[in-house]
Amino acid sequence: MYIFISTDSVYMACDPDKFVRSNNRLLEASSEATYSRKRARKDKYGADKLKAEEALWAAGVDFVALRLPDVLGAHENTGRQQKLFMRILRGKKIGAKVCDGDGDSRCDAGN
Repeated sequence: MYIFISTDSVYMACDPDKFVRSNNRLLEASSEATYSRKRARKDKYGADKLKAEEALWAAGVDFVALRLPDVLGAHENTGRQQKLFMRILRGKKIGAKVCDGDGDSRCDAGN
């Protein structure tokens, strides 16, 4: 099996009206969302990653695409890396937020 490092930016190249949702949450089936040329022009990176996924699928490659969110590193431009380091330096709690679908608005908003 081939592991393809993709990005959650692929959704920016898709028509959000075609996303599959349950209880207002995006489902895995949205990975087959309809490509949108208009939206793809605004996010070339996401569009290119989506095209790469589609090429692997069309070639019959046994693969999994990991649609990772922002990755920390030298080219990180969201400010999240600096905020993370500042929390660590200040001794504040860090870690992943686990949302169990209980309707917690902080999870629903992606906070």
